[in-house]
Amino acid sequence: MKALAQFSGLAGVILLVFCIINYFIIDEFNIWILTHAVLGVVLLIFFIAYNLGAIRESLKSRRSAMGANITIQVLALIAAIVIINFIAGGFSRRWDLTEAKIHSLSDQTTKVVRSLKEDVSILAFFRSGDPEKEKLKDLLKNYQRYSGRISFEFIDPERDPQLSDKYGVKQDKVLVIRSGEQETLTVQIDESGITNSLIKVSQKNPKIIYFTEGHGEHDLDSGEADGYLYIRKMLEFENYKVEKILLSTAQRVPDGCSVLVVSGPRKSFFDYEIRLIDDFLNEGGRVFILLDPTMQTGLEKLASDWGLSVGEDVIVDRQEIPFFGSRLGLDPIIKDFARHPITHDFKEMIMLPQARSVSFIPSFGDYSVTLDEIATTSSSAFAAADVASIFERGVLNTSSKDKTGPLSVVATASKKIEAEEKASFPGKSKGEAAERIEPEEAQSKDEMRLVVMGDSDFVINTHYDKYNNCDFFINVVNWLSGTEDLISVRTGTLRASRLDLTDRDYRTIFKLSVLLFPELLLIAGVLVWWWRRNL
Repeated sequence: MKALAQFSGLAGVILLVFCIINYFIIDEFNIWILTHAVLGVVLLIFFIAYNLGAIRESLKSRRSAMGANITIQVLALIAAIVIINFIAGGFSRRWDLTEAKIHSLSDQTTKVVRSLKEDVSILAFFRSGDPEKEKLKDLLKNYQRYSGRISFEFIDPERDPQLSDKYGVKQDKVLVIRSGEQETLTVQIDESGITNSLIKVSQKNPKIIYFTEGHGEHDLDSGEADGYLYIRKMLEFENYKVEKILLSTAQRVPDGCSVLVVSGPRKSFFDYEIRLIDDFLNEGGRVFILLDPTMQTGLEKLASDWGLSVGEDVIVDRQEIPFFGSRLGLDPIIKDFARHPITHDFKEMIMLPQARSVSFIPSFGDYSVTLDEIATTSSSAFAAADVASIFERGVLNTSSKDKTGPLSVVATASKKIEAEEKASFPGKSKGEAAERIEPEEAQSKDEMRLVVMGDSDFVINTHYDKYNNCDFFINVVNWLSGTEDLISVRTGTLRASRLDLTDRDYRTIFKLSVLLFPELLLIAGVLVWWWRRNL
């Protein structure tokens, strides 16, 4: 009975302490608090009533000193916990457990932020009390976690109209992003908008991408199904300047051209045009050629001169469909990528609607040219040589000329270009070569780069958002333009992993995790202490 009375005193204190904590956190007097209060008071009264005489004596004895020591130790323990929490707050580490990683920045954003060479200040024009303000603040703090060069400040346009006028801000929910003399304004208050603005202010001169025209290429301005309007917008969103060029009327590929793109021509190129492209490559130019099956454009010979072979075939992929058996598909899904700057950190897949094989020539004799195959089909795919039967009569005829998978569909060629080689072309002296190249472009002109892909439809308006087609296309352009640091997987759709809970569920989880479990643990600890003490 005596031992039970001693234990009841400690248990009563614990119940009352958790009663007080519960009341201040939940801010209401409920049955939970009432139960704790009643039990705690009853246990304490029982303890005091049973030990009243001993309590009087203990206040005069050595045990009082021991009680004081215990009190000091408890306070020291509380202080240690507070200090540990303070240190943990200063060196925190985060884990994003959501399925779509909506609380984490994309790979592209982290690369852009980490590559900043100058300080960037962000002025966020938001009204006071705007509910989106805190959300944006959390996002900007996330940016700051990757670079100390980013600072931000919130400005209420109604309270500070002069500053709004200074930056041309006519509404709220606007970001003004500045770096050095560069400045841009965006109303897209999300990761994509902020990252794009960072790219704009960190790059002094946007790189120019030229698309050839006049041979039935995909139209950059067309919103039709086979147009390239959306991929053009994506390039502009990445701060590229997109232009068209008719090579047959040009003297040469413009010196400011960062990348020349040939997107699915339906007609043959003139020899003169092919020579311009070849001269451009020999001068350290960058070219992206996308060729569809059944098309003979004259560029196949250009590719072979640089060690790349474009197959006269079409990829057929055997797919197993539940309940329907195998199916022969002409839209292979590519998910095997070799180690290459274009596919660095690219762990997704792309879909190619009607593709042909592109590989490097093993016997190519120019060892100064580096050749790579960077994307291959599955082993179940094969390259059908009888293309006419498939597209004209809808019949698949296999033959010994067919190539078995896995098959390469994207290949690259690159070569270091010396200054003497640049000056060896007609009409250009060594001095002229140096003058025509802007200092910013000089580094990228030291190496020719050619990418040949066996499909151009994978980024038309109806396919550019399938799987990661758009990302792959942009990554190729980034590598060709010399901005490998921007190669990554871009921001995906924000989709949180949800667990729907009612208010009652929240309260139950809170009581179990914050109150009941620690409380039981503490009482169990006291019980063990008390039991060992009385052994």
